Amino acid sequence: MQGLKIGELARRTGCQAETIRYYEREGLLPAPGRTDGNYRLYGAAHLERLEQAGIEVGGAGVVASAIRSALISAAFSRLAA
Repeated sequence: MQGLKIGELARRTGCQAETIRYYEREGLLPAPGRTDGNYRLYGAAHLERLEQAGIEVGGAGVVASAIRSALISAAFSRLAA
């Protein structure tokens, strides 16, 4: 898979772009690579991590601490595999 710009990652996962940036700032997603034009390029690991955490459109009723726990659990599950 080639790198995804943030808009494509957002579309595929149902997360808003600003939410993805927030997860990155908080250390819940690893920093993505960058293009020569300084656009973020997310890889398969970013996509998989968001999908495994069960992040869905809108996150209705999901508080930030639950999302944080889900992302951390996804990371540990990947390490244990």
